[in-house]
Amino acid sequence: LEWMIASLDEKTRFQLLLFNDDASLILPDRGDEWFALNDRQTLKQVVGRLREIVPGGSANLERAFFRVRTLSRLPDAIVLLTDGLPTASDSFLSEGATNDEQRIRFFREAVRGLPERIPVSTILMPMSGDPAAPALFWELANRTRGALVSPARSWPEA
Repeated sequence: LEWMIASLDEKTRFQLLLFNDDASLILPDRGDEWFALNDRQTLKQVVGRLREIVPGGSANLERAFFRVRTLSRLPDAIVLLTDGLPTASDSFLSEGATNDEQRIRFFREAVRGLPERIPVSTILMPMSGDPAAPALFWELANRTRGALVSPARSWPEA
């Protein structure tokens, strides 16, 4: 993610949304302000916060897309960095481990909540045990005019 931020065009303004059981902005005290690359202090805060994050909990993509809809200014594009299909949903309750069928249903419900006309590009990190993920994220990319990238397990070291 740090590499992606560093690769943005200097005129790009960006915002980062983190999601697991909930969805929150990277710097919640700054509201949904969009960050500029020439604001070195903010970039330092963003990178510092990124380095503190420890993945945990479920992955509720429905909440993430809902949070996008509540931003005061909708994004021109979404880049989703994930390792697979959602494992939680607000629309469909489940207890314990979720199966493939539930995760597909969670994904489809999350996508229904996306704001219209925003390209969604997904970087699908390698993970075993999620056979439907590549096809569903490909469908999402195709439908929204986004892209799907799935880097090798050895990336970025390769």
